[in-house]
Amino acid sequence: MYMINFLNMCNVKKGKLRKHYSTFDTFYSTKKKLIHSLIIWVKMFRSRIMLLVIKL
Repeated sequence: MYMINFLNMCNVKKGKLRKHYSTFDTFYSTKKKLIHSLIIWVKMFRSRIMLLVIKL
């Protein structure tokens, strides 16, 4: 009986960990997307500045 309870507790903990990990995973992927878009934006911005400098 005690063993079964212990196993159930372990399964619950595993489920919680998995849930936590999946949220962390989605957070990490969104962070990567944000950084990627930021890099693209910076590149666009730099090219615009270069064009302005050339025009001047």
